[in-house]
Amino acid sequence: MIEAPAAFLFRETESINARLCLACLPEDDEHMQQEEFALRLQGWRLATAEVIYYMPDHPSLLQSFTWQTLDLAPAYPRIHKFLEFWRKEIEAVIHSVRLASGETLAPAQVRAATHYLHH
Repeated sequence: MIEAPAAFLFRETESINARLCLACLPEDDEHMQQEEFALRLQGWRLATAEVIYYMPDHPSLLQSFTWQTLDLAPAYPRIHKFLEFWRKEIEAVIHSVRLASGETLAPAQVRAATHYLHH
């Protein structure tokens, strides 16, 4: 088995990540915060997808790409759109995807303390 130089593997991974990041950029950065807040009020939550994929030129090696976005559980339409883009545009074959999501936006909860600490 011939091993590729580490610098080559880094450049290949960097190229895949750059293409994916360009696909993930919001179209209008000016309204991004307002849009994010509005989506959170509608039940959208922060979702993190970790894509484990085979490196195109070294199919015996696995690489990880992590991406975060606001998405709507349980369908996760943005994650599905992202994975569809990957399948069409990126030559790296997906091995697996792990998904984690946060809580929805809710009013702060204040409770009375049940214990007091004394020094």
